[in-house]
Amino acid sequence: MRPIDDTGHPGLWGIILAGGDGIRLQPLTRWVTGDARPKQFCDLSGNGSLLQETVRRVARLIPLDRQLLSLTRAHARFYEPLLGRFPEARPVIQPVNRGTALGVLYPMLHLAAIDPGVTVAVFPSDHFVMPTDRFMDAVAEAAATVERHPHTAVLLGVLPSSAETEYGWIEPGEALAPGRAVRHAVRFVEKPSLPLAQEMLRAGWLWNTLVVVAKVIHLFRLAVAYIPDTVRPLVLMRDVLDTPDHDAAVARAYAAAVPANFSRDLLERAGESLSVLEVQGVTWSDWGTPRRVVSTLHRLGRQPAWMTEGLRKELAVPEPAYDGHEAALWRGRLGA
Repeated sequence: MRPIDDTGHPGLWGIILAGGDGIRLQPLTRWVTGDARPKQFCDLSGNGSLLQETVRRVARLIPLDRQLLSLTRAHARFYEPLLGRFPEARPVIQPVNRGTALGVLYPMLHLAAIDPGVTVAVFPSDHFVMPTDRFMDAVAEAAATVERHPHTAVLLGVLPSSAETEYGWIEPGEALAPGRAVRHAVRFVEKPSLPLAQEMLRAGWLWNTLVVVAKVIHLFRLAVAYIPDTVRPLVLMRDVLDTPDHDAAVARAYAAAVPANFSRDLLERAGESLSVLEVQGVTWSDWGTPRRVVSTLHRLGRQPAWMTEGLRKELAVPEPAYDGHEAALWRGRLGA
């Protein structure tokens, strides 16, 4: 990644997570593209790849030159053609994919090198959001809250429509400050059982969108507290950032780091340091399964060229979780 210019106030930065392999959605991405590319590099809605859509959405609040794209070297043939469409953005290339925690922490290390006090918003690249302006207004509100309360991380939550077992859930508590919409996070549960999800649905919990806004130093402190064996090898290589030894040092750090999931291993365990802001008036979906993609597009009246009528009928009805029936359906469709 090119050196970050630290002249003036850096403002809000963004990290877009685009380094995953998208295994669960590969049956659909293979159907759409003919290859096994990760979903973030696939055009599912007809408006460009999920990564392109995310970059455009984030750019409504955060300029391209303050967006760090967390990518994985093995996917170069998929992301290199896309990078030319937003050359101001800053790719941060991981040597390998070793979990979402490293996917967040490695780009953050570049920000911490110039100013650990900057505020960063972390965005997955595989979500559907509409309308984008309303969603990004909520990100801006979360960022303003972090400036006033730098010892909290603000998660964006949405009101659930079903007892989804593949999402994270947040129990909202009292307001962080009088008259403010951001609330303390009482508890955080990642991928609950169906009975627990049904109970949380009745109790008014929120789905976690996995969009989080925080001070860089606060997230590093949480990482040191809850996933020290993941973050320590990265911190030890901070002095060689953007030097000739950079690539070799990063490879060694990734080999030594214990893989961790940013949501399950860090956020879920750091509940007392989290807050939540409910985003109202948006359609949001984590496009992790073929059924979710088809159901969302069908509900909005969209039918891209790859969506045959038969496919739409088979997968348009939402289900609370990815199940064996769906996996078997796609294996049969692709002759696997």
